[in-house]
Amino acid sequence: MSQEAGDAVLELERMGVIFSRGDDGKLGTRRFGGQKVARTFFVGAITGSALLHVLYEQSLKMGLQVYEEWFVTSLIKHDGRLKESWLLILKQENWNL
Repeated sequence: MSQEAGDAVLELERMGVIFSRGDDGKLGTRRFGGQKVARTFFVGAITGSALLHVLYEQSLKMGLQVYEEWFVTSLIKHDGRLKESWLLILKQENWNL
């Protein structure tokens, strides 16, 4: 997973996430979650919100159906791979299937 992180950050940038950068133009990093070394890329103080907004926007551009306030509890797989986009979901309102 960490080996693919750099490519994922670049892909998120291509989608529209504006990560913080230093004066030299390189992606800025900071310590996060008790890390001793600064290795987390960030978007000011709104990293999570920025990621969610861009990913939501991209899902709409792709024509994906969005279920707001629903939670995925499992994915249907075949031979260990996700084959279809069918999801088992719970509605937050009453926690029923």
